[in-house]
Amino acid sequence: AEKKADEEIVPDKKKMSENAKKADSETKQQDDFSDSEKVCKKMQIKNHTVSADPMSVTQYAKVKNALSSDINYLANSLKRLFEEDTDEYVPFTSGRYDVMRGSVGKTAKIFNKKRVPVDRADMAVLLAVDNSGSMNDFNNIQNAVCAAVVIAEACEKLKISVYIMGFTREPRQFVPWRHSKEQLSSIIKMRATGGTDDALAIKFAREIISRVNSEHKFVFVLSDGYGSPQEMKEEVKKTRKTADVFAVGLGNIGTEYFKSVYGQDFLHMENTKGLAKELSKKLIKLVKRTGR
Repeated sequence: AEKKADEEIVPDKKKMSENAKKADSETKQQDDFSDSEKVCKKMQIKNHTVSADPMSVTQYAKVKNALSSDINYLANSLKRLFEEDTDEYVPFTSGRYDVMRGSVGKTAKIFNKKRVPVDRADMAVLLAVDNSGSMNDFNNIQNAVCAAVVIAEACEKLKISVYIMGFTREPRQFVPWRHSKEQLSSIIKMRATGGTDDALAIKFAREIISRVNSEHKFVFVLSDGYGSPQEMKEEVKKTRKTADVFAVGLGNIGTEYFKSVYGQDFLHMENTKGLAKELSKKLIKLVKRTGR
């Protein structure tokens, strides 16, 4: 009996080794920029990719920790929304007979049909962050990075596919669809410099997000709004045939550009204070609208 007891508490070294290898492989997942490479070749532009490094990993961890309450707020808000996806029965004029409704005798809709729940969690999110020189004003680039970290980490918690790009004259690739945990820290390396081509950026984003099979697709643009409104408006219109497009306008700026390009689908934030709460409200409306 004593021998059996001893054997029961001996760890399963083989299983532990397999689990360790699995965890290690997940951590060391290869960053796959093949989608951006194909799109860049198609659009005849250079494939600018940004890699993570030990310093960015350390800096990212600090920012992530400082924003943990915002990350959890956004993740929990979306999680509650996803949990609403339950089977529901709605009245129809044919289907399964409802005794209670039939006994009333005042409606032709006396049958129930099961409506398949909408899988709102089956989504892909692409973040396009303005990296142009004007983003140096009002600490906009830092606010954009913080916003990107909040959205990216909330998506990671809920296992939502996320892609993160920056844009100036040409797009820059930071986090591809298939990425390691370390690669997320490359966001910290975003710098504001040079001019901007926002229309090219949204066209690029459309090509990238069209390559995922998620039921719901979202393109979020984080910018100060200095660009080409007419060209951008046309590209946003085209992109909305593939994905919902939403913008966060950053800094002490006017909102005319955003109203012209995005209609009501934008959020103006002078800084990141209250970002998670306001962003949650907007995202929930977007997801509900898309989900039904």
